[in-house]
Amino acid sequence: MRKSIANAMASVAIASTLIVTSMVSYAQFGPTPVNVEAAQMRMLAPVSSVSGAIVSQNDSQVAARVSGQLVQVAKVGTRVQAGETFAVIRDPSLVFRHAEQLARMKSSESNLTFQNSEVNRLRSLAERDLSSKTELDRTLAARDQAQAEVQENKALLDQIELSQSYQNMQAPFDGVIMERLADVGELVAPGTAVVRLVQTTDLEVSARVPVASLAYVTPGKTISFSSSVGNGQAVVRTTVPVADNRSRLVEVRADVTDDKWPVGLDITAKVPSGAEKQVLAVHRDALVLRRDGARVFRINGENKAEQVMVETGIATERWIEVSGDIQEGDKIVIRGAERLQPGQQVMIRENNESLISQ
Repeated sequence: MRKSIANAMASVAIASTLIVTSMVSYAQFGPTPVNVEAAQMRMLAPVSSVSGAIVSQNDSQVAARVSGQLVQVAKVGTRVQAGETFAVIRDPSLVFRHAEQLARMKSSESNLTFQNSEVNRLRSLAERDLSSKTELDRTLAARDQAQAEVQENKALLDQIELSQSYQNMQAPFDGVIMERLADVGELVAPGTAVVRLVQTTDLEVSARVPVASLAYVTPGKTISFSSSVGNGQAVVRTTVPVADNRSRLVEVRADVTDDKWPVGLDITAKVPSGAEKQVLAVHRDALVLRRDGARVFRINGENKAEQVMVETGIATERWIEVSGDIQEGDKIVIRGAERLQPGQQVMIRENNESLISQ
């Protein structure tokens, strides 16, 4: 019995100590500092989370246009600009073919020069009746044939020189060498993929959305996304109105607002799933979640915290619809609410800048 009384007295002493400590602490530190943001009427739309990825507009396996042996290939990770050489192919036979065709070209040009002089000579003789018209016509035909041979040889020479230019493989766009598909020393033929080149600028979000969302995911609309390396935004460029046969989802392409994201990054995008409507909304950080429901703390005219139970509705990244004993313009705590008790005196921080992104 005495032991029970002693324990009870000890408990009372501990409680008294805690009360005194709390009073001393409150007196020492004063009102709790908080940030507030007014409840607002805003246009919000329901959103749903969909999976997607950061993709490049150009992701190509660049192939050889001529046959030969690879003597140079850029390393993986090399950044190249459009028109820059990233690989070199050598075919010694092209050198000999070029020399041979050049000789044929010069020979045909010499023949054409001779035939032109013959035409001029015979015309002069024909004017003085010293040559027959038949002989002149025969020479004109030979001249035309020589001219055609020059054109043919010129075309073949241009073709060989074009093949020689293809030995220096040039990047079709700015990008990064993602993968070497052929190595130095290997023989390649036209169509053999040599490298995988990926453009790392002008990136896009590729996401699959339900068909029902197409009416609300329109070009020009900004959508937000999250990933393992951060959050970002993208502007819808287009929708592809063809649903997958199994998933019944359609693809949305959106231009990413910056190029800091790695290509292939998995993301989760927030896309509208319904029409916008005007609702009373507070910053999402204002919500205090407990087992018995959600609540917010409103600051009254005496700078005291009032706990208000609310029900939530449409939510975006920063705003959430609430219903309850809240009016537009009420000062709602968005920083420091987790430490508040109903009736507690608070101090609104000076320069209480809005933490809401418009």
